[in-house]
Amino acid sequence: MKGNRAAALVLALILSLSLLVLPAGAVSFTDMTNHWAREDVEYLAGLGIVKGLSATTFGPDRKMTACEALLFCSRATGVPEEEKKAIAAQYEEYLGQTLPESVYSWAKEEMAVCLETGIVSTYELEALCQSGALLKAISRENLAMYLVRAMQLAPLAQSLSSYPMNFADTSSITQSLRPYVYLLATYGVVRGNPANQFQPQGELTRAEMATMLCRAIDFMDDQGIYAELPAYTTYAWTGGVVQNVTAGPDGGYSVALVSNLTGSTTCTLPVNTPIYENNMRTTPSSLREGQYIRVNTNSDGSIHSVRIGGALTLITGTVSSIAQDSIVLLADGLSKRLPIDRFTQVQVGQQVGGQTLIYPAARYTQAQCWVDSMGHLAELKLTGDSWSTQGTIRQVVPDGAGVTISVADAAGKVAAYHVAAATPVTRDGAAATPGALQPEDSVTLTISGNQVLTLEAQSPSTAGTVQGTVLEVDVQAGTLLFKTVSGDYLQADLTRAGILDASGTALTLSDLKAGDRVQLYGSRVGAIFTATLAVRM
Repeated sequence: MKGNRAAALVLALILSLSLLVLPAGAVSFTDMTNHWAREDVEYLAGLGIVKGLSATTFGPDRKMTACEALLFCSRATGVPEEEKKAIAAQYEEYLGQTLPESVYSWAKEEMAVCLETGIVSTYELEALCQSGALLKAISRENLAMYLVRAMQLAPLAQSLSSYPMNFADTSSITQSLRPYVYLLATYGVVRGNPANQFQPQGELTRAEMATMLCRAIDFMDDQGIYAELPAYTTYAWTGGVVQNVTAGPDGGYSVALVSNLTGSTTCTLPVNTPIYENNMRTTPSSLREGQYIRVNTNSDGSIHSVRIGGALTLITGTVSSIAQDSIVLLADGLSKRLPIDRFTQVQVGQQVGGQTLIYPAARYTQAQCWVDSMGHLAELKLTGDSWSTQGTIRQVVPDGAGVTISVADAAGKVAAYHVAAATPVTRDGAAATPGALQPEDSVTLTISGNQVLTLEAQSPSTAGTVQGTVLEVDVQAGTLLFKTVSGDYLQADLTRAGILDASGTALTLSDLKAGDRVQLYGSRVGAIFTATLAVRM
């Protein structure tokens, strides 16, 4: 097991009380003497990842429940401790309603990681809980699916068209689970017994799980694999379809990209830039024409990694419902739900940006969705008889037929809108004329074509406060993605805000992290909150 992952695992929480009761002491177990899994078990115990059933025994032959196996799988993701706490806060209410009461207190944080990293879906978890299977022994073939997902290899498994295996009992493996077993066997995570059997329906022991976990973590370290969680990243990125790739004299590459929403751009990749395909490290030769890629950049503008998504598929349909984190559309007579995250580029009207452009109350009627081969919604264009946008007025210029206002969105992009004299306008909840609008007012505009249908404004003097959890920090833009205690998602503009901790010590925006509890003071219009003060609680 490689040192970098080992160091991260030292910080991981200890496993569930049903698995781990007493400390491993000197990491020597009397029931592991001459056991085939002794090295793996005692290595993990030395890191504090597993512990014994008593001070001297590990219980290597004890059967694993599905719950315990899921908690083990969460270890392979490498999610940092501070992100675990933020993820747990995000899923706290849901897990409190879903998990058995006897499980919730010790499993909630690791189970939240399982949900966020895609190890288990909400549908699957609910089915496990309702059937009672969560606390029953897990089969080896079901464990294979969860472990492959933990290793971030589910897209690779789903892309396979053949998966030959030489286990004597291959025909007994459930057809839909064979790709997962195949990958684990191919990468040496699972091996057959002396009779070359996988035993797909066989139960799993603690010793077997510990050994598989060691091998999985070693493989992920070798390949540079980690769980990239969109909601808990802050780096800038550029996406597009590769048009051509040109090798540079220094060993790097110049890659020309084109986006359906933003047009053409060129990125220069330094030599040895990490490139991932199906979440696995690959070579520059994988940067093929027609492949959608995402180029991630550091705060100084340098490129730190590239993610290959594969060819884009266009899905066009009628919008059934929409939120900032998902869209449901009717396409070819079928209802389809697509998640939206911060790596989804969104166009609403003439504005192009991220998911915060989406105003759920707007009357979007049609959607064009470009989905990559990994199932990720890369680009989304929304149209309809009306759409909405939010921002802060930077300038108001009267003209003979009303006013023209310059509005900056949460990312700082400025657009001009003409507000006719007859346009229905409210300011601070009261009817007003367009001439009453002032710079620094927060506004929500409903637009059809190039015409402003309605405008709601809130003056900066209108005080308000909101509490919640930070989901994402964008230091460059001066904004937070914020979830309120009532469950709303807000884009908070802190460019003009003072930031303090609970003791009154001054902070900077870079001091705020995903998972922090924060109280904001300022004004809100729609999904935009313009803060004058932020206090970390």
